[in-house]
Amino acid sequence: MFFLRFYKKTVPTITVCAIINSSLIFVKGSGKIFMRERRKYPRFNIHQMIELSIGKENYVSAEAVNLSESGILCRTEQGVEPYSRMFLLIGVPTKEGEKKIRCEGVVIRCDAIKGGYYDVGVEFTSVDDRETLKNFLYNK
Repeated sequence: MFFLRFYKKTVPTITVCAIINSSLIFVKGSGKIFMRERRKYPRFNIHQMIELSIGKENYVSAEAVNLSESGILCRTEQGVEPYSRMFLLIGVPTKEGEKKIRCEGVVIRCDAIKGGYYDVGVEFTSVDDRETLKNFLYNK
């Protein structure tokens, strides 16, 4: 098995459809390669300060960058080990006022970015009130 990772590349003018690393690849008549989004749920940009609990003992302040039904991207001042268990509360506005949604997840990536910050991607393993989260995301 081999892995190819590229986003745009000029190739001879043909129409091809292939699957590489779980991504559907389309080569259109222009010869450009376009990758289809692999995410199951759309992401929504948010800018909200949150506190992450790593293993229920270590707390990290973070800014939520984007959110979906299946996970969250946070910006932190310290790196977090991939595959760490993470617990967080997300405050979302409802008709009755702000509601806290408890989520548990696993860190799937942690990338150093400019300014000494880290982008931490968390995939949710459980969400205590998925309906409230969906209403927040899709009815903004």
